[in-house]
Amino acid sequence: MRRPLIGITVGKEKDEYRSYAKAVEDAGGRAEFLEITQASEDELFALVGRLDGLLLSGGIDIHPDYYDSRNEPGDELLSDEELIAAYRMDCDPERDDFEIPLTQTAYEAQLPILGICRGFQTLNVALGGSLIKDIRTGLKHWKIREDEQGEGPEGQSRKHLAVIESQSKLASILGDCPLLVNSRHHQGIMDRHRAGRLKATAFAPDGIIEGIEGIDHPWALAVQWHPERTQDSYIHEPCRKLFEAFISAASRQ
Repeated sequence: MRRPLIGITVGKEKDEYRSYAKAVEDAGGRAEFLEITQASEDELFALVGRLDGLLLSGGIDIHPDYYDSRNEPGDELLSDEELIAAYRMDCDPERDDFEIPLTQTAYEAQLPILGICRGFQTLNVALGGSLIKDIRTGLKHWKIREDEQGEGPEGQSRKHLAVIESQSKLASILGDCPLLVNSRHHQGIMDRHRAGRLKATAFAPDGIIEGIEGIDHPWALAVQWHPERTQDSYIHEPCRKLFEAFISAASRQ
């Protein structure tokens, strides 16, 4: 059986992304890390044309220049530098310059896409959505208060339930029962931030969206949690099916 080629976006420390490659390979795909580069429109088309699927990985925050970031009272008075500091952002504009046009090109080409954490946010921003710059709901979403940041026992992440919408591609893969997921993000989206070409497919108890998928695309799906983390077996094991479904879609390219 042919092993489809999956391009994986990465930050500058590629060793941090080995778990994504392993998840792809365990599901039957071939993994290729996509170096951050300045790519022309023609180069992006050529790159997308040789891939069978695109995995948008996790990482640091998307720079506020790339979305409607002045969406809270007082934001309009802040410079980019002040906004970044106020909302505790850590950004890499060079990565954004590469990944956002790449995502747009892949989506228009109907290439299978799987987004994870930052990749979930990248897909939303690439299609015209915005972000919660720093989650401060005051509800039971982990990593809100400073004293709740960091790892749990034995290297496990903080966790919460996610409710999956029954009429969704995600439910067809994982089922529509509540799922225990890890939580390693400080940004996210609620419905007012969601791009119009995406629909929400999973929610945390506080209303933060945990899953999205393309409305006008055969297989573009993203989750806010980290299914590749073997340390968090409670989500890694059920999400083997997610990687398998992604590789199956890529195999049909």
